[in-house]
Amino acid sequence: MAETGLPDIFKAYDIRGIVPDELRPGSREIGRAYVGYMGGGRFAVGQDMRVSSPELAAALIRGTDRSGADVTDIGQVSTDTLYFCGR
Repeated sequence: MAETGLPDIFKAYDIRGIVPDELRPGSREIGRAYVGYMGGGRFAVGQDMRVSSPELAAALIRGTDRSGADVTDIGQVSTDTLYFCGR
């Protein structure tokens, strides 16, 4: 656990973990929690080239979408591109 009391997968600007040990591919809870924390809005979801990325992105998108947010899947992109989409 990090000093914040949150699991170590939560970083300052993203979520990083080893699948399936630290991060479960079928989990939609992170998307729902994020929308709740941010109070709704518009979100972009990107992914890298890892084999687990499509399943993780799909779960995040489902959780975000079902929470009433406007979510756009921008596919496989660099981290810089994803950060740029958030501006």
